[in-house]
Amino acid sequence: MTQQRNGYDCSVFVVDGTRELVKRLAQGERPDLLQFDALVADRQALQTRLRG
Repeated sequence: MTQQRNGYDCSVFVVDGTRELVKRLAQGERPDLLQFDALVADRQALQTRLRG
């Protein structure tokens, strides 16, 4: 899946990713389950990343 290079096309990339996921699911592929029980977001790192 391609990555967004600007701040205004994110919905196009969400649709692209969703389309690919649905295609794989329809072909019988099943993604590994992820465990998010211990996930802790680093708010400062996220804000820094979003500011570019």
